[in-house]
Amino acid sequence: MSNFLKFAKFAPIYLWLFMEEMFLRIIGRKKEAFKLMVERDALIPRSTPVELLEMAGKKGNISVLDIGCGDGGLLKIVKERGGVAIGAELSKTRAQKAREFGKVYEGDFVELDISEKFDVVIASEVLEHIPGPNAALQKIRKLMKSNAILIVRLPNEEEFDRMRKANPIEWWKLIAYRGGHAEEIDLEMAKKLLEDNKFGIVKIQNKMFPDSQKVSHWDIVAEAIK
Repeated sequence: MSNFLKFAKFAPIYLWLFMEEMFLRIIGRKKEAFKLMVERDALIPRSTPVELLEMAGKKGNISVLDIGCGDGGLLKIVKERGGVAIGAELSKTRAQKAREFGKVYEGDFVELDISEKFDVVIASEVLEHIPGPNAALQKIRKLMKSNAILIVRLPNEEEFDRMRKANPIEWWKLIAYRGGHAEEIDLEMAKKLLEDNKFGIVKIQNKMFPDSQKVSHWDIVAEAIK
């Protein structure tokens, strides 16, 4: 109920920014539209799920890079566990919130000058928003320590497409949710991207829609191949 009331408070601003974003897309100004979408979505709380960190299988004093760290919830958890977490976040609003829990680089991940190296790198629903995800994966490799783990979460594009076609209401939801996707990356494409950039897949597991047997997201654990 509290989340609903919070969203209702910002609904007029959210809808205005949404219409402005759609206008920018129509006239071909996609980069500006994407940045506007990022700030629009910053009105809604978002942090990387801790379950992705658990998939890395690393404990204690570890270093974590959270790409697309949102409001910094995962940075806080890593800090409480005795580790060091650094975020990368495109949204100025979210980056400011996340800095309460640790260092945050603000801007386009591919263009950021990140000097540290990490035991775990997490990219949760990030790669599909980056034009040319190869560049992001090549950069991630350079930021990983020896024996480091990469965790990638991707939406199940096929299932989202079926939802869009089957239900007009869902179609409108998905415009807001997926409007900023630069690449439509399905599971097979994700495997190839990782292979081409010299990552070995350790395991893949799926996340289901609530109260459904349908896959909503793919979670991929990978390691850099020397």
